[in-house]
Amino acid sequence: MGIVSPLGRGLAATEAALREGRDCVSSVTAFDTSKCRSKSAGQVTSLPGPASKNEARLHRASHMMIHAVREMLAGDPAFVPDAMVIGTTSGGMSFGEHFYRAHVNGTRIRGRATLVANYPVQKAPMDAMQAAGFRAPLQIIANACASGTNAVGHAFHLIRAGLKRSVLCGGYDTISEMVFVGFDSLQASTMEKVRPFDKARTGLVLGEGAALLALEDFDSALERGAPILAEITGYGISTDNHHLTQPHPSGIGPEMAMRRALDDAALNAGEVDYINAHGTATPFNDASEGAAIAKIFGARVPVSSTKAMMGHSLGAAGAIEAVFSVLAIRGGFLPPNINFNERDPAWELDIVANGARESRVDCVVSNSFGFGGTNASVVIERSADNPVRSAGCADRIVRLTANITTAGCVTPLGKNSAETAQAIRSGACATLTEVKNPENGRTFSAALVPPQFTAHLGREPRLRRASAISLLAAAAGNEAIAPALAVNPGMKPRLAIVFGVSSGGVQYTRRFYEQIVKQGANAASPLLFPETVYNAPASHLAAMLGVDGATYTLVGDGTVGLQALEFGAQLIAAGDADDVLVVAAEEFDWILAEAHRAWRLVPSRDAGPTDQWNRRGAPLAEGAAAVLLSRDPGAATVSFAEGRTHFSKADAAVMLDEAVADLACGAPPDRIVIGANGTWAEAGIERVLAGHFPGQRPESLKPGHATRECLGAGALLLVVLALEELQCIGKQRGLVASLGWNQQAAAVWIERTPG
Repeated sequence: MGIVSPLGRGLAATEAALREGRDCVSSVTAFDTSKCRSKSAGQVTSLPGPASKNEARLHRASHMMIHAVREMLAGDPAFVPDAMVIGTTSGGMSFGEHFYRAHVNGTRIRGRATLVANYPVQKAPMDAMQAAGFRAPLQIIANACASGTNAVGHAFHLIRAGLKRSVLCGGYDTISEMVFVGFDSLQASTMEKVRPFDKARTGLVLGEGAALLALEDFDSALERGAPILAEITGYGISTDNHHLTQPHPSGIGPEMAMRRALDDAALNAGEVDYINAHGTATPFNDASEGAAIAKIFGARVPVSSTKAMMGHSLGAAGAIEAVFSVLAIRGGFLPPNINFNERDPAWELDIVANGARESRVDCVVSNSFGFGGTNASVVIERSADNPVRSAGCADRIVRLTANITTAGCVTPLGKNSAETAQAIRSGACATLTEVKNPENGRTFSAALVPPQFTAHLGREPRLRRASAISLLAAAAGNEAIAPALAVNPGMKPRLAIVFGVSSGGVQYTRRFYEQIVKQGANAASPLLFPETVYNAPASHLAAMLGVDGATYTLVGDGTVGLQALEFGAQLIAAGDADDVLVVAAEEFDWILAEAHRAWRLVPSRDAGPTDQWNRRGAPLAEGAAAVLLSRDPGAATVSFAEGRTHFSKADAAVMLDEAVADLACGAPPDRIVIGANGTWAEAGIERVLAGHFPGQRPESLKPGHATRECLGAGALLLVVLALEELQCIGKQRGLVASLGWNQQAAAVWIERTPG
């Protein structure tokens, strides 16, 4: 394991602080809090200086992750992950704030491209991977405050299902002004001490940090003599559709997550020795979790929330608290719930009040619950004193496949997949609309989805105030799921949702931060802030469909749609779902165009409405795509190449070449569908495919030339349009290739079911 948090840098310092019950919450110094109710947070102050000029340019989130991975490797130098699964909520948000403030203030700043390059959520994990010398597929889960526990739990299920032998998992988040003010605007933050589960609790304070855990197949770890610190034996996830920011007062969401984790571990409540509670100290969250714990465990199991010591580190919290749980098991103590005065009379709980408690700990349940109704619990147990190998290691699955049942999309060219495909076949190209940056007068051309394509969804109760991205996701998702629900309305209990996105709800995010910059923190809207979280569209979709099981949001570059598709296939292979609705969406805002312009990924000059294409970049676009995966046979099957993380342009082409080679499926494809965006990425794909299909190359389609660059929606849109094209020409086999700008090279093979 590796960790850095307000409690200290490293495992030894962390355990010492836990045992002492040290209060590590202090006044915020990173930005002005004079107009906020809360003025304190748990802050990391012990980071070492950068080791090189390159490290000096990185966001502090990267420095935290680099420290965590180096400490992990110091404990097990031979560990090499097959994959990396990381939870977070905001990535390098403070760099995004700096970028936006410069536009508002009309100031020229050096290193604009550096700010943009280090802002995306995948950058810090990639920097850690590069510092450790790893190269592995990377999945970023952004399920609000449950993200870290989701990452640990999903990594555990990947290994238990035999899909991976080893996974580096964890979470990170750093303090940022926008998120700090956001919680303050909801009046969720406190001006006082943090008092989880106390009758007089008044709210949370934010924290920050990073934690990584090296998970490995038990037999594999024994075989190489790895240090085994503990075992993860259970994982449960649920979705509470009550409200975007408030849990159901009955505690049904936390209760389902904990019960599912216990069932997954084949344990009963009486076998648990300690609960590391989510315990944010807000009235609603503690009431919901307290009711659930009391219902399942009564007052027998000791409970504490370590957030009283270090604040709520959001996407990092679940990973940090998993590390705390392992330290409790190995150290024989229960971390304290400090600042506790009087028990809430609503339920009886054994709170580990104010001081650590010496106790043998064999089994821990660690909870994380977040915005969007996401709930996650993991069970962590003491490893056997004399572990014995099982009969043998199961062979790792080399080729992951899934069945595609239905698909859907909404783009500037059509309100569904058939209209979009027909428009592309007829040679149509999305009309460009000029969008003005009001701060400097610069205009950008973008392909926008006509409002009438999604207007009917605005009448849905959960979508009345939703950002455009939620409407787009709902439109595509409804097209894909409606036929299946009509045939089998009883599929919902085993239906999961996986949402892929690159930029998220940028319109509301920019508007919310604009209020802070121009009017002050006290003007920030509590109505806008909940819609800024990455998982808001998935939460709205789950509420509309009545899904209470697994709901995940993945964030990444232009390949994130294919990552989400693979993630959905993993859920089915691991037995976590029978059907998975995979959706990817993107909306447009001028700040998004400014960011991509700084990164030289859109045309440097203003593109007029008649411009069709520009080899130095493509105009950005809105859109959404959806695919329904099923355990049962469907219209087609999809096979996945092992995802490849790249660190440079030259590296990217090599990684894509290996990915396409993985998909050697005998006969060549009947069609190749390429992620084309008018940049070096498109040229790289062309070179790779030319090497794999010399001479008589199958016909290639470049839907991006017509739909423009849909960013996070683009890769999944390729799959939807590939299915439409194969059906139209009566062919069976297709290859989809996509090269992300800042993370991954990905390819999938599609085989249509005959007839």
